[in-house]
Parts: sequence; structure tokens; C-alpha cells
Amino acid sequence: LPARIDRLLKIGYGSGVHMPHWATKVRELYGIDPHPHADRVTATLARHGVVARLSSGTAEAMPYPDAHFDCILAISALEFIPALGAACREMRRVLRPDGRLVVVMPGRSAVVDFGFMLLTGQSAKMDYGHRRAAVVPIPVAATSGSALNEAVTTLRAIAAAGLPAGIAAQVTG
Repeated sequence: LPARIDRLLKIGYGSGVHMPHWATKVRELYGIDPHPHADRVTATLARHGVVARLSSGTAEAMPYPDAHFDCILAISALEFIPALGAACREMRRVLRPDGRLVVVMPGRSAVVDFGFMLLTGQSAKMDYGHRRAAVVPIPVAATSGSALNEAVTTLRAIAAAGLPAGIAAQVTG
């Protein structure tokens, strides 16, 4: 990503815990999340000197103008979106033609799931349910014998929406 971004949209900002980090990288910080606590999270961030324009809403129907964002971040968010195709089309609409889409999805790893349990007290299987399987397919053995983990379902939805797709790195267990 560029060193500085004009407008960044964080899909699934949750409690806002990562927003202070993203605020140091952007001129304008936005977020959308389906929970109804945008005002409360905005106020909490403001008390810590972070200016963010947060909305309660879904990625499938965003309240932003066309080509509004230079960068969209969807970090551990796509697995919670029921209509992935609609969300991808909407991301394409609000992303500038030369914009960047950054997607991070959960992998399948007993070690990572154990860490999730230690940090949250919750089971990753219970938290993600079937949603993780919808965006992270089962690893497929390559002809060379190495394991491939292709995010086929997600990449097809991204490509079908006309979003530029590329894989920078993938970590699996």
C-alpha cells in the first residue's frame, strides 16, 4: 500500500480497536459495521484523538458515493457477510478505479484457533461456524505434492464484481 492514503474504508470495524493504527496512515478514515454502536465507537475513538466517520450498515448496501475510496480493508470480515457477491459489487462501486482492496480471511489452523480460544475464551469453530468454510476452501493437494489453499469462492466473487484481485501472501496452518 502507499505510505499515505486519502480515504480508507474499513469494513467490519467492530469495537474500533484497530482504527487508531489506520488513522495514522490516512487523511480520512471511514468504517462500516452492521452493529448499531457507530456513535458510541466514534465517541470512544474521539476521546483518544482519532477522527473516524463510522456508519452502521452492511457491505451489501453502503451509504457512500461512487468511487469514493482509495483503499478498502476487509480484515476478517468477508466470512460474516451473507451476500458476498452483492458486497463485492458494492465494494467495486465505492472503490476508485485505481484503488486497492485488501482482504484478509481466517485460515484453518489448530494453533491459530487455540490462540483465538486463549484470547477470547471462545471457540473459533463456534464463532465462525460455517462462514469460514464459505470463504476459505479446503486445501487441495497439488501435483507436486505441496498443499495449495486457493480461496476460489472469494476470488470468483471478487472477480465477478470487477474488482482487481491478487494474492500478496497467505499463511495457513
